[in-house]
Amino acid sequence: MTNAAAQLGVSEEALRSALGMAERPQRPDLATAATQLGTTEDELRTSLRNQMQAHRQARQGQGPHGGPPDFTALAQQYGVSEAEFRQIMGVPNRPDLAAAAAQLGVSEEALQGALRSAHPGRGPNGNPGRGPSGNPGRGSR
Repeated sequence: MTNAAAQLGVSEEALRSALGMAERPQRPDLATAATQLGTTEDELRTSLRNQMQAHRQARQGQGPHGGPPDFTALAQQYGVSEAEFRQIMGVPNRPDLAAAAAQLGVSEEALQGALRSAHPGRGPNGNPGRGPSGNPGRGSR
């Protein structure tokens, strides 16, 4: 985040604020979330694990990381909206990049470019573990 902020000529605090990001991501309180969703902590943990595994399998060939669970499917499973599920789990909503760019006084393209450059381990299209050729690794063989 520091590099992205420097690239945009803003403070890291301003960038995090514009994106609606906490300074340090918080781990969800599964016990409290389970109570709010009317389930057990073990059942919630299993549901999250299953969703991440399904997502990982769907992305076979796109790198080792499965990515986040399908919050829409999980919310439906517990009878709440995706926004409610994200709030209960303490997961922020995706930032509005257009609004964040406007708040920072930069173009949306500049913001996207700076955020991409802040994750040098990601290859084209944000795929982790992909080199420029799209193959696993760093792209140099």
